[in-house]
Amino acid sequence: MDYLFPISSADDIGASSYFLSFQGSNLIFDCGARYNATISYPQYSVLLGEHVEGFDRIDAIFLSHAHFDHIGSLAAIAAQASQAAIYATKTTKEIIKLQLIDFDRVSRKEEPLKLKKMRQLQVQKIIERIIEIPVMRPMLLNGMEITFFPAGHMAGACMVYVKKNGKSVLYTGDFSFDSFMGMNEPNFNGVHPNVLIMTGTNGFRYQIKTKLDYKNLEKHIKASLKKGRNVLIQSQSIPKHLNFFYALKMMKIPVKAYIHTSSMPIANAFSELGYHIFSDALTMDQKCPEQKHILISEFAEPGYDVIQIDCYSLHASFSDLINLVYLYMPEKVFVVHYEPELNTLCFVDDLLEQGRYHGTITMCKNMVKYEI
Repeated sequence: MDYLFPISSADDIGASSYFLSFQGSNLIFDCGARYNATISYPQYSVLLGEHVEGFDRIDAIFLSHAHFDHIGSLAAIAAQASQAAIYATKTTKEIIKLQLIDFDRVSRKEEPLKLKKMRQLQVQKIIERIIEIPVMRPMLLNGMEITFFPAGHMAGACMVYVKKNGKSVLYTGDFSFDSFMGMNEPNFNGVHPNVLIMTGTNGFRYQIKTKLDYKNLEKHIKASLKKGRNVLIQSQSIPKHLNFFYALKMMKIPVKAYIHTSSMPIANAFSELGYHIFSDALTMDQKCPEQKHILISEFAEPGYDVIQIDCYSLHASFSDLINLVYLYMPEKVFVVHYEPELNTLCFVDDLLEQGRYHGTITMCKNMVKYEI
């Protein structure tokens, strides 16, 4: 029997990981972690016995994108599933390095330096196992045809399409219908899944901002500069840094922008991936001048008008979730990665009320087996 088993982050958000038994292969989609006061991982041990005889029976791990809640426990599961192939796009692989190595998001603050270095060495070896997969180019694994499709959301994000023996499954990972300035433009063509496993992050959020309003942002920056104030653009999101780097090119700002040391690894990583980051508007010089300027940083600094730019979602909107189901009209839909809210309209209720979709749709729960 082919089935889906959400290990974590089905009816909540954080530490995403989903086990799929499909046509004789054992697959894991994403392996995230929660990063708050402590790091918490999915309970992978629940797979043993009922789902696999041992971690060595896991055939492949697919990483949809490089947000920490989708890749944070990569080292934990990959070390145990040492025979599993690990697949991601080139960009995702590079941002995983940035997240786990450069920003050291695998160690706990109180750990001794020697232990931190051991963790980083282990993570580096596992990252080297990641096989880079170009988008839109099918590959074969255990008789399955597997294709990555651009998913919008952030640089490198992909949907994973798996086919074998006339059956097909599409796992969306986090996705969006829009992309900023065409970066990682989503491609929904050439996909006809029987089964759709989709993230529903904004499934209970009817009105939520899903785009960077760079024109309004430009007005705020100019207003502060006109008052003689320096401006600090604050973001703790890697992809939203990239969006601002590109938005800056379209703004007519009379001063130069500088990058704080906290944000420079992000700029360098994207620059090395071929993104055009540095320009006349955004300098590589890390020493800010005394005259008016913009500073891009992960953290607020005294002496600046701080503008926080993380107040928009990179995920598909409420209506986009409905439109994705209409686009594919699969026999079965399984929704993961959502947070239920009482007395709030869910996109599934709206979808079914419209009466156009006649398949089955399931709001998944953690650690429940669903036949596909």
